[in-house]
Amino acid sequence: MLTTQSCHEMVQSLFDELGIDPAAPISESILLRDGFLVGRRYQREGIRIVWFFEAAELKVWGSDGKLLKVFVLPEQHRQAA
Repeated sequence: MLTTQSCHEMVQSLFDELGIDPAAPISESILLRDGFLVGRRYQREGIRIVWFFEAAELKVWGSDGKLLKVFVLPEQHRQAA
């Protein structure tokens, strides 16, 4: 399973890859659906990265709201159902 720390590292790497200022603050939010934790959202300089636990995906949206990238995590990073 992907740990929170390794996800933070992956998110930081994605922000770096997109050329986002590493000194800019990152906001992090948890995503709940019907009272259950379903993901985490990270935002820096208008770029949003969302880690969806059940789908084992990281999705990246630009500041204009357009979906830029989707990363499907390897099987070993998927949570048990």
